[in-house]
Amino acid sequence: MNVHHTGHALPLPLGGPPSALLNPRHVAVVGASNRPSNAGLSFVRALRAARFGGRVSVVNRDGADVEGALGATSLGNLPDPPDLAILAVPAPLVTRSAKEAAAAGVRALHVFTGGFTELSGAETAAEQDRLVRTCDEAGIALIGPNCMGLYRPRAGLAFREDQPMLDGPVGIVSQSGGVVIAATHQLAAHGLGVSTAVSFGNGAQLGAGAWSEFLAEAEEHSVLAVYVESANEPDLAERLERAARHRPVVVCVGPSGRPATAAARRHTGAPGGPLLPREWPDGVVAVSSIEQLVTATEWHARRPLPARPPRVAVVTISGGVGVLAASSLEAAGVGLSRFTDGTRQALLGHAGQALVSVENPVDLGARYLSRKLAAGVLTALRADPGVDLTLFHLVWDHLVDVDRRSPGYAAGYLDLLLGHAKDSEDLALYFPPMVDDAQERGVRDQLRRAGIPVFETWDAAARVLSTTRSPDRTN
Repeated sequence: MNVHHTGHALPLPLGGPPSALLNPRHVAVVGASNRPSNAGLSFVRALRAARFGGRVSVVNRDGADVEGALGATSLGNLPDPPDLAILAVPAPLVTRSAKEAAAAGVRALHVFTGGFTELSGAETAAEQDRLVRTCDEAGIALIGPNCMGLYRPRAGLAFREDQPMLDGPVGIVSQSGGVVIAATHQLAAHGLGVSTAVSFGNGAQLGAGAWSEFLAEAEEHSVLAVYVESANEPDLAERLERAARHRPVVVCVGPSGRPATAAARRHTGAPGGPLLPREWPDGVVAVSSIEQLVTATEWHARRPLPARPPRVAVVTISGGVGVLAASSLEAAGVGLSRFTDGTRQALLGHAGQALVSVENPVDLGARYLSRKLAAGVLTALRADPGVDLTLFHLVWDHLVDVDRRSPGYAAGYLDLLLGHAKDSEDLALYFPPMVDDAQERGVRDQLRRAGIPVFETWDAAARVLSTTRSPDRTN
């Protein structure tokens, strides 16, 4: 396939023989030395820790070997050209190193070094343009500059020694390496691996849209998680829309407001101002935090896209919360289930007159902390043929208060939810963050590891549930 940026096309094959970009056989780290603080050394060690199966070489002034990796004074002096070269050299040497890479026959270049458009100077911007021009003319695929690069467990590619090498169906496209690190660790903690993640930094040649299109066409990715700080591609929305025809695309919108936008510019030199959710095309799920990005990505990785949104039953602790839930779901095109007479009778049978409402949304009323009531309501809703999913309001901080009087009560309530979801995917939780402590975070992780989706806002739930298989989807 081809990906395009500013009128240029670069061949980046995923299928067939190992490609230079995603499945390199030979990686060279330019600038690596044996100094403990050397950035290039970190990449060598990361590749070793990831059990990279190919050859690792290094280039430095002395041509010295680095921790078993063959050393040379230039890329051209290596026995054969690397498929992928990682540049960890001072910014003034980057373009010269790129020209050496082109002369040596390197096919893909990852520029870790910063000091380009993120510095907002005319000369640094011109230097980035020279770098792109060098790569374009040589037909080199450029990652960066100012980025952490590739993470790909199946190919033994990593940029940190402590990254979880768990292969899986997720593709990640991110301007930030830190976001890649956080997302891969959170997904791995929930038993979900990543096939390919790319931190592209300034995205001088290939930005979020180009990478998203590229990864979306690969069968190995069932969902894409994208972190974007700013619109650094004029056709970003169109590219994401094309990517969404192949896979669900979840986008975490980065900064909003002047200070955050300025921080994004300093981080990756991203022009264009913040991207707001209203700008995203159909088929793209927009979220506003890494936690929501992980939750939505998990949801789509574990479930095929439906032809229509699920019919939802909402269970809350108060009427006002139910109104907000219904409003968010309706605005996103997600319908509330109409209960059968049998379901209403079953709800009354389980709860007597305790329920404020046996219509949808269900208001648990004063007995909302009762485990018996929760179990009865969940059982009744599961039996309704018009309910595809129950979205249940969990008020963990209130359960912890009960736990102080009746130790073990909260754990019993949690076991009830885990048991209900054990053999089915018809339960999701609305679990707004109320107390930022280790116990609550642990409960969220336990629920997610069990495969129960946890949403922090009704809007986030609505956006995820509204994503459906479009008629022109290719797979």
